[in-house]
Amino acid sequence: MHRAACLLQVLPDADGTQERKLPVLCGNPVPFGENHIRKRVFSVVDRPILFSIIPSVNIGRSGFGGCFPGIALSFCLGKEKPCVRRQEFRMALDDDGSPGYYDLVHPCYTVFHKDTETFSCLWTAYTPDYESFCAAWENDMAVYGNLPGLSPQSDTPKNTFPVSTLPWSGFEGFNLNLQNGYDYLPPIFTMGRFYEENGKVLLPLAVQVHHAVCDGFHLCRFIRELQELLDVWGEQAEQNA
Repeated sequence: MHRAACLLQVLPDADGTQERKLPVLCGNPVPFGENHIRKRVFSVVDRPILFSIIPSVNIGRSGFGGCFPGIALSFCLGKEKPCVRRQEFRMALDDDGSPGYYDLVHPCYTVFHKDTETFSCLWTAYTPDYESFCAAWENDMAVYGNLPGLSPQSDTPKNTFPVSTLPWSGFEGFNLNLQNGYDYLPPIFTMGRFYEENGKVLLPLAVQVHHAVCDGFHLCRFIRELQELLDVWGEQAEQNA
């Protein structure tokens, strides 16, 4: 299969008069072209080379735009089209083990059940309108958030990336050891407990990536763009206060 096999999500245009379609549930990713720079990297990498950065982002009064932080992360990954410079965070291996990229990705996030001390993994379909994206997340939480089991939703697609939270503790270092690390290409986000320092509200954010899909430059650029998005939301919150 040489194109992503996707079901389509139908969205109204801003004026409500037309409809456009976005791929939602994807199978295999779109394969790299012969001259794609990361394809050449994969040709010489035969083992998982994972690395992480653990910045503390200043969330201030942003409130993540009134939504779940994982939604903000996904919005930052896909806020521009065609998002060519963010392909590095939308890559995966197809069924034949060849690298490629998805047209878009969705957040898959953990929900903690206090009564059983267990968690479930939910996902919400990405949409380019942030308010609609947040509304979809709220609906998914209302429908599935209290259901037991690791995956209450039966239709979790392949084109997701994981977001976990550890609100009970902060951290300065974080690492995950994946059994099949070479085969797992999406970024892994883990957030800790926020804290105040020098008048700022800071959130520890660990981002673990596969070195074959990106370098430190790409990861630092994403963190910078996420901070810029949070700063905009913070300014809007100040104006509305």
